[in-house]
Amino acid sequence: MSGPTLVDLLRKTEIFGTMSPEELNALLRVLERRKVPRGGLLYGQGARGDSLAIVAYGGLDIEFCPSGEAPITVGVLGVGDVVGELSCVDPAPRSATVRATRDSGVLELDRKMLQTIQQNYPKIGARIIGGISNIVCARIRETNEKVVQIVQNLLDARQRQAGGGESVGVSREGRTDKSPSGFHRSSEPPHYPLDQKDLQLLSSVGVARTLNDGEILCEEGDPGDSAYFLTAGHLDVLRMVSGSPRLLATIPMGGVVGQLALLDQRERSATLRARGPVRVLGLNRDTFLNLIERSNSFALRFQEHVCVTGIRQLRSATQLLSKIESVMEDQARKVESGEQEDIKLSYVSAVLDELNMTIDDLDEVVVKTPEGQLTAAEIRARNLAG
Repeated sequence: MSGPTLVDLLRKTEIFGTMSPEELNALLRVLERRKVPRGGLLYGQGARGDSLAIVAYGGLDIEFCPSGEAPITVGVLGVGDVVGELSCVDPAPRSATVRATRDSGVLELDRKMLQTIQQNYPKIGARIIGGISNIVCARIRETNEKVVQIVQNLLDARQRQAGGGESVGVSREGRTDKSPSGFHRSSEPPHYPLDQKDLQLLSSVGVARTLNDGEILCEEGDPGDSAYFLTAGHLDVLRMVSGSPRLLATIPMGGVVGQLALLDQRERSATLRARGPVRVLGLNRDTFLNLIERSNSFALRFQEHVCVTGIRQLRSATQLLSKIESVMEDQARKVESGEQEDIKLSYVSAVLDELNMTIDDLDEVVVKTPEGQLTAAEIRARNLAG
């Protein structure tokens, strides 16, 4: 294919679409050209993954092979499609096999080359990380909404069967939320180490805020345009489920929250409330993007941190979603009769048995980033073909 055609191909992708023709031509000079003959493998399930590939010509299938079973085709890739983008930023075992259905060619970018681009062409590197971050952000919100909807349906079913239930509201004057006694919260809250130079920069471009105990920093549903660095105190993270606030986490000093607001400007997905006296430094999206455009070292490092954190959050949310869906699918095959609400509650019981927790914990579970292969349900949830 000629250079201009490849430039047009890259421009149509979500990851590289914001680049100028000059930047795309520079990128093409470092992308590796790979030919994959019909029936050949681009990536093998379980192999170490550290690169992305853009299909230049031909076509490929995404196959998942459950243990001891025949491969299942879970996606199809055509010209212009991108695969493996998450592993390029945060290497992990390949969750599926990518096999050519006819003679094909791809443009490949691996982690080492991405790091070289970031060092020598920081603006191009930032646009690549930004493009991948946008994909991750959209997938996180989609996956989280699926999990929340399942939890909402299950809690509603429980309340209807019990003839109602308590509903506890979020109060700006104090804490009235429920906190399940058996739930163990993550020992690894969102965190970004700030050195003295970073703090000086944030102090000069950010907005400092002080909050008293119980005061709301931002509320679920509010427009989101800032990330917050917690310089003193603790913040509670809450989300409304079936009319009741669920305490998802408590962020200690040194933590950072609201990073997704730097990637898009959708509504806040949770409420942040002070637990005791709190001080934060807020960094809004416009300031952050201006710093990236100027190739500010802190902004570039933090951009990649947000992307990696998002990728791991996506993998964890996907694992939780697939776990719930897999158990519910298994239960659906076993149910032969009964009212719909009873069927729902039998799903709940099976899910909770599998996860060894109570129903109040379901929407608050913290799943570690998976290090092995994924299930068929996880492949579907990650929508690898997209």
